[in-house]
Amino acid sequence: ALSNALQVDALDIHDSAYNAKGHAGVALVPAAVLMSKPLKDISGIEHLRDRKVDLDFDHPLTGEEFLTYLVIGYEIAYRAGETLITTATDYHSSGAWNALGCAAMW
Repeated sequence: ALSNALQVDALDIHDSAYNAKGHAGVALVPAAVLMSKPLKDISGIEHLRDRKVDLDFDHPLTGEEFLTYLVIGYEIAYRAGETLITTATDYHSSGAWNALGCAAMW
C-alpha cells in the first residue's frame, strides 16, 4: 500500500476538484490498486477471514469492478469534500474526506 501511495507523486496523480479544494486521487488510486489484488495476498487483514464479511479472498477484481469501486470512491470523497469546505474554507481538507472515499470503496 505504501509503495502504491508513493507512486502517486511519481505519476502525478494530483487531480483536483475546485469545489472540494483537494485531491481525491492521491488516496483513492492507491487504495483501488491495493483492492485489485487478491485479498489473500494482502498482509494485515487475515482477521477478516474469521468474521462474517462478504469478501472474496481468492480472486482479484475485474477491470469493471475496479472502475466501479473507483467511481464510488470519487463520488463519496468529492461530495464529502464539497460539504466540508463550506465550513472550513481556508483548510486544505483532503485528508479528512479522502478517508471517506477509501472506506466507501471497501
